[in-house]
Amino acid sequence: MVSVSKSIRRPVSPKRPLRKNVCFLVEGTTEENVVDYLYDKADYPRISFHKEQYGGGGYIDIKHWIDKRRDRLDIVIVVSDLDRAEKKTEKKSLIEVIHFLYKENPKNNIFLTFPDFEQWMLKGLENPKQTLYQSLGYGNKAAQKSDKTLVMKYERKGGSFELASEYFSTKPLFYQKIDFKPGRIKEENIDKEQSALWYLKDYLRFLNDN
Repeated sequence: MVSVSKSIRRPVSPKRPLRKNVCFLVEGTTEENVVDYLYDKADYPRISFHKEQYGGGGYIDIKHWIDKRRDRLDIVIVVSDLDRAEKKTEKKSLIEVIHFLYKENPKNNIFLTFPDFEQWMLKGLENPKQTLYQSLGYGNKAAQKSDKTLVMKYERKGGSFELASEYFSTKPLFYQKIDFKPGRIKEENIDKEQSALWYLKDYLRFLNDN
């Protein structure tokens, strides 16, 4: 008589929750070289990160970039300079982009720095010079922008994003969005020194948990 072996039933493993896909959309090369160091991916296990550059021709380019790729985008976090918005037409475009980002996905966000991203890094140095490239010993701004080891040089000079966060946390913001509700725009702060990047990690934590 031939024996029939019983099939072994393996316990069903619990399904892993799907990761949220976050695209950091940055303005230029400096941001692209630095953005990965502003947070620790291990702190946000439910998020998958990647980064892209939109070119920085104008705020409306953010909208155009997303329009062309919306079918493969989930959550977009923009990192951009605010100095361009001093022009009336660019300010109008920026406000349009802010509303567009929220309409596309309430989890989208934009983090602005005035006058520019370099100012965020500059305030993380204990004894900064007038510009970031001078503070770090580059011959000119172009050399600083093209250096993929910028963060390493920054840290060797004592640069700290925690120090930058502490400095900017008390500054008034043009735009602030801390959760999935519409953010607040305060046009009177458009030309004041500021950086919303000080609460970037808090926003990522909220995004990870909700």
